[in-house]
Amino acid sequence: MRLEVPEAPLLPVEEVSEEAPEDSGNAAATDLAQPAEPEPAEPEQQGESEPVRPSGVTVVPKSGELFSADDIEHIMSSITGDEATCPSSGVAPPEMASRRTDSLRARRRAEPAEDFSLPDRSKLREQIRAIDSWLEDDVMHEQVNEGHRLRKDESSLQEVLAKSAKVSKQASDVTSEAEVFGKLESARSRHKAGEKLPQNELKELSQRVKPLLPTMNLEQLVRALKLFSATGYQDHALYLSILGEIPVQVRGISAEMLTKCLRLLWKLRLNEETYLELFSMEAMNMIRAQRTNRCKVRRHPKEQLEVKAAPKPALAPFSARMLVQIGNSLAQLGAKHPSRFMDVYQEQIAIAIPNFTQEECELVTPCLAASPLLPDALRRAFLERCAEVDAGAPLMAPEATAAPDIAQYQQDTEVYRRRAKSFKNIFVIEASVRKETWAFFSSLPTEVRSYLDRLHERGAAMTHAAPVGFAAEVAQVLDQLGVNTWTAMAGPLELHLLQAA
Repeated sequence: MRLEVPEAPLLPVEEVSEEAPEDSGNAAATDLAQPAEPEPAEPEQQGESEPVRPSGVTVVPKSGELFSADDIEHIMSSITGDEATCPSSGVAPPEMASRRTDSLRARRRAEPAEDFSLPDRSKLREQIRAIDSWLEDDVMHEQVNEGHRLRKDESSLQEVLAKSAKVSKQASDVTSEAEVFGKLESARSRHKAGEKLPQNELKELSQRVKPLLPTMNLEQLVRALKLFSATGYQDHALYLSILGEIPVQVRGISAEMLTKCLRLLWKLRLNEETYLELFSMEAMNMIRAQRTNRCKVRRHPKEQLEVKAAPKPALAPFSARMLVQIGNSLAQLGAKHPSRFMDVYQEQIAIAIPNFTQEECELVTPCLAASPLLPDALRRAFLERCAEVDAGAPLMAPEATAAPDIAQYQQDTEVYRRRAKSFKNIFVIEASVRKETWAFFSSLPTEVRSYLDRLHERGAAMTHAAPVGFAAEVAQVLDQLGVNTWTAMAGPLELHLLQAA
């Protein structure tokens, strides 16, 4: 057998032979003291791989370049730590040495050294795996719970943000509404004082109020409609936008607010059939609902057996003044009255006429007195009531004394102001009845005709006031064009006459 070894400086044979066994034994012990290092693999064919050399031992053949049997035995003895010798000669033959080497290697593979044997840790590994699985489950559950908590926190945060945004938007809307209404109140006061408001200012206010209309309640919508109309702003689209939000909330409207809406339509001259019919039918439904609730009142059986006089019908929910204002607005706007509404309205006005005050009689316009809402029977009852309360009596301004009753003085001043606005209505009604319906005038009772004659005399003595508002502006323009203008009275009517220069 021939093995090639790297070239290295040769040592004396005597030194190797004396120190090799001891060094080789130490090297073998060093080898065995490191169980973690893998055992060198066996060569598949003899002569194709180098022999295993212990670390720290120099292997050199004793004679020549070929290893003798003694050399191989010496090497194996260095690896195993003992001398494999033959009992007779002290030297083991090569075959016995090789078999002994193979048996030692097999025994090492089958039975590891006791000093380096590892304990059986399979159960420990199983416990570790179980603990790992439990930890994984706990981690998974924790992650799931954390995900749910994060999603819940995120949703709650979004709700909080949405609520805060809504609250801030409502607060900003309230601030904007308050600011707009404050400017409208100021504009109304300036217009009432006679100041001519710039259209740009009113247009800016209308543009600011339009986005706020969907968030306004019914009272705010009516207030906006009233303030814009009081400033004299002419914007048909704005008024229709405000009115367009009212039908959504009309079911919750009150009697006072419905009356105010109809009066504003007349003031703005908005002859919109849709809204006129809406308000008239809603007024009819409110009257019917109130009447039905009154009829549903149950009485005790003993009270039902007693014979009592029929209860006097009462107005509900509209007062006499409200009924007159509703009739005036619908008649002046030329509304088409459904038969159902006319029946209900005539029933209510018939109950109200016998209780009219002087101011309420003067509040009736000639359009209402001549409309189908007041047929001949109701018109006759109305004129009789006017004769009883002496409607159209001369206006008497309240006198300021040295020590007046302030509350009474303010009340008399307010009544005088209201009467001055509608004082001429009764004179126009008298002239219409006398000229247009002579047959009806002749059928009236004597005391009523005498009352109308007194009205006719008072109307002839009425004086006219200086033209104001639109009439004054027209007169000024005509005067600049060289056209003479003046005003004359024809009974209760004011006539504006023109004469070309």
